[in-house]
Amino acid sequence: MGIGMLNHMVPPKFWRAANVCGNGGFDHTRRCGGTKAIVVDADFKNSHLSGVEFPDTIYTWSVIDWADGNGIIPNVNTNFDFGGSDEYYDVNVTSRTTNWSPQLLRTGAPAIEPMWRAYTRYDWILDQHLAQGASDFPGELNMSTQAYCGIWGLDNNTGRSRNDGVPVGILSYQTAETKPSGLADILWVSTRTGWNMISQSRRFTGSSSIISGST
Repeated sequence: MGIGMLNHMVPPKFWRAANVCGNGGFDHTRRCGGTKAIVVDADFKNSHLSGVEFPDTIYTWSVIDWADGNGIIPNVNTNFDFGGSDEYYDVNVTSRTTNWSPQLLRTGAPAIEPMWRAYTRYDWILDQHLAQGASDFPGELNMSTQAYCGIWGLDNNTGRSRNDGVPVGILSYQTAETKPSGLADILWVSTRTGWNMISQSRRFTGSSSIISGST
């Protein structure tokens, strides 16, 4: 379907060094790297949502994600049960070099177009602290983020989750020219954000089918 690479937000196993296998339960945890929200890709918005009233950011449903919705900034060390199995595409956040390249159509155009990007739970918590002036978070809390996020949970260069902004929903044009409609397909495997968002994406883009959906 035009995908060059696929991974999970928090895979059970992954390469955290060239020859060292990491464990998603300890080395890259859901409480930090799990999907808290999805954000509309800026280019996608300009191309497909011009003049359409549609939220830029859609969060996990508060009815099931009630623990984070009590009006205060949650601690990173509290459990977060969502977003670990969400797929993301054409990005390698592991440390193992893999020979791959984005797939192209015969016209030379990219086969896929990012539609949604991940906003992780750690970045959501971080941004709230930064908005309140806590520029040295998490340092001022004397908290070891490695203990909670895992040794591979955060990018040392940016201070954000390694999953920050990865594409979690895409349009695939791989088979568009072979279909009577000529429209792209939606590819999005998400555990919590729900079919209603997929349906709205199809409505606004005119995409002809859903390849994968919410579980």
